[in-house]
Amino acid sequence: MISHSQEDFSPIVGFVTLSALIAQTWDVLIYLTDEVEFIWRGRFNAIKAIYLLSRYLVFFSELVYFGLVFHPKHGVLISSPPCPKTWIFRLCVSQLAETLLEAILYIRVYALYNKSRKAKMILLSAFGITTGLEFIGVTYMAHDFATLTECTFHAPDKTGMAYVGIGAGISHSLIFIMTMTIFIVGKRNGWPRTPLTSLMLREGVAAFFVITGVLATDIAFELIRNAKVTDTHALWIWVMTVISITTSRLVLNMRKLYSRRNDLHGSATTGEEFIGTENSVCLTTILHDE
Repeated sequence: MISHSQEDFSPIVGFVTLSALIAQTWDVLIYLTDEVEFIWRGRFNAIKAIYLLSRYLVFFSELVYFGLVFHPKHGVLISSPPCPKTWIFRLCVSQLAETLLEAILYIRVYALYNKSRKAKMILLSAFGITTGLEFIGVTYMAHDFATLTECTFHAPDKTGMAYVGIGAGISHSLIFIMTMTIFIVGKRNGWPRTPLTSLMLREGVAAFFVITGVLATDIAFELIRNAKVTDTHALWIWVMTVISITTSRLVLNMRKLYSRRNDLHGSATTGEEFIGTENSVCLTTILHDE
């Protein structure tokens, strides 16, 4: 049963939440032509699976959640407390979105290191450990939510949040450090740079700061908020929107550049570019074949 005393009658929460869904819908529409050209065509592979899951499964899950916790009343959107199963559904979507993002970032770093065995072992180990920590955290929180006997606003288990924060923090820090290391080493050694690896640097740095900031804000808010604060709806959907858009943009931009590179295959690399073409070939091979 929903505790109506905990309903949020402020239209601000509903408006902010709805704005996140509108932003993601707009992003889907403006990139739909590119998506059809660079994602839908050709054979299905792991990279495309990551894109489609992040773009659409996460998006549709947000719509389902929105439908479960919001309803119109007196011309405004009213948010109601999530039920235990809704909380667990939200946890699963969060972990899926984060895992998909980390997967594409790990693949990009693996490619930058020319698919070396050492890099593969480091990245696979890190992915396994950090994802394991995140799943432990999700399990703690899911168990806590499962004990609820009514639909209510409930602060998540702090131990679970700590596990998730540690896992995500280690994962994104490692990705950032390994990305910066290969570019610093490449620049010092005078390796030529290609447009694809330049894109890797820009997007890698941007993704690190954006996602780290978003996740840190979300975790900090959940740890310190009062259990009855309902703004968690808006924040969660915005976090999922940012992660979904970031993951799909990382994949789509790389595939677009890969296609353009194929069109210009055989053109000379300028001497002022760094990070060798081996890295670029390796990266585009992964994008095409996996």
